[in-house]
Amino acid sequence: MRLSRRHALAGLAATLALSRPALAQPAWRPTQPVRIIVPFPGGGTNDLMARPLAEAFRAAFDQPVVVENRSGAGGTIGSTAVNRAAPDGHTLLVTSAILVTAAILQPVGWNAVEGFSAIAQIARSPNAVAVHAGLPIRSVQDLIAYARARPGQVNYGSVGVGSLGHFMTEALSLRTGIQMTHVPYRGGSQAVTDLASGQLQLLVSTPPPIIPLAREGRVRIIAYTAPGEPAEGLAAPTLKESGIDMEAGLWFGLFGPPGLPAPILGTLNELSNAALRSPEFARLLRAEGAIPTPITPAEFAAAVRAEDARWREVARAADIKL
Repeated sequence: MRLSRRHALAGLAATLALSRPALAQPAWRPTQPVRIIVPFPGGGTNDLMARPLAEAFRAAFDQPVVVENRSGAGGTIGSTAVNRAAPDGHTLLVTSAILVTAAILQPVGWNAVEGFSAIAQIARSPNAVAVHAGLPIRSVQDLIAYARARPGQVNYGSVGVGSLGHFMTEALSLRTGIQMTHVPYRGGSQAVTDLASGQLQLLVSTPPPIIPLAREGRVRIIAYTAPGEPAEGLAAPTLKESGIDMEAGLWFGLFGPPGLPAPILGTLNELSNAALRSPEFARLLRAEGAIPTPITPAEFAAAVRAEDARWREVARAADIKL
């Protein structure tokens, strides 16, 4: 985690500890330490979002709340641990939309809809649709024309088979009738480097690693996949504004095991939403290219259900397999 990130996180933790989000009569309180499992290594965006929530919960409950990084198998190891935990509020999960796509492609024994209790959506972020700056592509319509004239010759990258960027780009191909070649990477940094060098022609990625290269003129952002252009980003239309009937974003959320009782669900949602309304938390999220999205458990569950159905259809239509 970069030094500025650490300082921002420390300052936010102190603010949340002092503010102590107040619930007049909490419907539930933990009776033992709470674990928030992050199914990815420490220092990443999921980890960054989990720690302020942990501090808010600790301050409200006066009970230890520990963030546990349990990575591996595309996030499914940590997620499976929460899926199998007792629905008593003492084991929670902070993860992203990968919860949906990973379960579509891997035999994990659960799905994002029935395998977890959706507690709170933390944030949403559009992805950037970026091309190599040396190409004659300045809009999505340019990309479509370029790819149609070169079927299968446009290489697009992703952070791996089954990643959200993979699903989004295949959905874009299906919507527009173009054929491109997928080049999966083990991580995002090399994919971004290859886009800048021209080895890749297209990359649908979270905005933070793309924006510096776009400012340098090495890559070009031609669209965002959803509303919510990053505050420090470069102006570009959404896919819908570009004439493509498609909207997709990356989300982060708090989950519990399946069957979480309503009093626990409601208490954790209320505390999460109170933390998300903190200006300091909002600034931290915006630095990651995300926007806080406090909604109800029912709204979050409906959103997860819709995404599950959508990406299952894309996987079928595009024949996405591990």
